[in-house]
Amino acid sequence: MQVKITGLIVIHLTLVALGQDYHPRKDAAFGQVAVGGGIETVINLTNRGTYLYTGSIRFLRGQGSVWNPLVNGTAIVNGEYALEIQPKSTVTIRLTGDQLESGAAVAVSQDLLLDNFIEANLTYFVRSGESVTDSVGFSPSKEFYLASVPFQDLESIALALVNGDLSGERVAHVLLRLFTEGGSQLETKSLELGSFFHDASFLSELFPGLDLERGKVEISSDIPIFGTALTLEEGEISSLPLEPSPVAYTVRMISSEGSVATGEMALWAEGFFVKGYFLISAIDEEPLPEAVLELVNGQLFDQFLQLSFAVSEDPFFAEEATLYFEHPNFSFDSDVVSDSWVQMFLSDHATLEGTYELSRRTD
Repeated sequence: MQVKITGLIVIHLTLVALGQDYHPRKDAAFGQVAVGGGIETVINLTNRGTYLYTGSIRFLRGQGSVWNPLVNGTAIVNGEYALEIQPKSTVTIRLTGDQLESGAAVAVSQDLLLDNFIEANLTYFVRSGESVTDSVGFSPSKEFYLASVPFQDLESIALALVNGDLSGERVAHVLLRLFTEGGSQLETKSLELGSFFHDASFLSELFPGLDLERGKVEISSDIPIFGTALTLEEGEISSLPLEPSPVAYTVRMISSEGSVATGEMALWAEGFFVKGYFLISAIDEEPLPEAVLELVNGQLFDQFLQLSFAVSEDPFFAEEATLYFEHPNFSFDSDVVSDSWVQMFLSDHATLEGTYELSRRTD
């Protein structure tokens, strides 16, 4: 029989430095910006706030090189363009160049106050003389540890990846895994992206000599990166989603009283925000009459994972509770992750604690 401990539990949370550099709605990153050769890039930004938004757009290309495209017809210096956006106002940044070049752009806020927010999008325009022959739009890129791009024709896929680390210290070790239509791994490619590095290539350049009509490329990194995926078919450009991918686990929770709950969990990270699902299907090897799918929320800072989410029926007492998991050195590449959990019952604020083990199921 389970025993709940009535009383107050205090969890001391230590503030850790961000492993990521971008805060959604305060900053905005774009993994591929192109100018010259008949191409111009337009970035539109609006301030959804009640106070002035101040910051800058930083431009980079190649191995951390400062990039100075023309911004609204004027040359910038040191790869940076100052931003000031009045509340409810919109500004347009038109990027052009004398020769074909590509890089990345990052809008960085000067503050983390919650009285100003940025919303942004990017559009490529392909011109022939004064006429626009093609255009394609993008939402801001999301930071990810793991992402995949399914495709119909390997030859048509272009991929830009960026290590947006602003500290100048963190190197991203990136692994690209190429899969066939049936899910068999065909080849791998390793990349090292130094701080503020930008790498843009067609998949046919990364995996030369292959004729693959359908499949997917999976991108994993030990630190958060962001990017852009494109298709180029008969001169027509289209954008592809580059979204964080989930990792599935079996979960085993042992309470301090010895009962064991088993089930499943899925997690993915969008920058430092962690999302996922949680489902317990058995207690002490006895199947539950009805397993309830719960929504997981949390954060991941410098490998320190914290999940804190509500469950409508906790595994051990079938009561509403808040469940907390933590791990000080979490990696999506780990086969097994284990540490402690604690939950607080909403009815009387009593607590129960124990240990958990996550065993990775995703290849």
